[in-house]
Amino acid sequence: MNEAKIRLSIEEAALIKNAAIILTKNEIINKVYQLLGALSSLQRLASDKTLIPAEAKVLAPKIARGENYKGLPWLMLDYPRLFHKENTLAIRTMFWWGNYFSTTLLLSGVYKKMYEKTICQSYEMLNQKHFYICTNEHPWDHHFDDLNYVKTSQVDKKHFEQLVMEKSFLKLSAKTNLSDWDNATELLMRQYESILLMMQISNAPKSNY
Repeated sequence: MNEAKIRLSIEEAALIKNAAIILTKNEIINKVYQLLGALSSLQRLASDKTLIPAEAKVLAPKIARGENYKGLPWLMLDYPRLFHKENTLAIRTMFWWGNYFSTTLLLSGVYKKMYEKTICQSYEMLNQKHFYICTNEHPWDHHFDDLNYVKTSQVDKKHFEQLVMEKSFLKLSAKTNLSDWDNATELLMRQYESILLMMQISNAPKSNY
């Protein structure tokens, strides 16, 4: 049979013999898991002091992981977390290998309606804290590129309010550089607390859900 041989590049041939690369990667992933686990305890304490609807805080924090978001490993921490048909309230912390950490508020349905006016009032704060708002047609992409996010400071207040009010979901995110690993817990908590503060700025109506 004259099948073409599958060949390795010089770099690939060297890597395939180096078990330490995978072992080191696994150790790093374990440390990320530990970091998110410790972060989840701090997030839970912070959230308990807020008026976030109780049904979103019933479930314990959840950490999920995978190997292939755009080809790279990832971990996600969700708390609070409520994903129910059209109604979502979640704050998500994500680690994406080779890229960054991110903190994201995701709202849809009754919860978006509950907080959208409060979030419109937070335009200046979001600018100061370097947040981005999702412009995508669906909420399940996590990368920060021009087709998915725009910095809130790069749109005027009227456009920001249109993005908040007119879409079926609302997604606000901030990112933390992986080079800031030593301070990551503190930086991620600051982003998380900024979201909690924003959700308390006005007396948001109670959920009837």
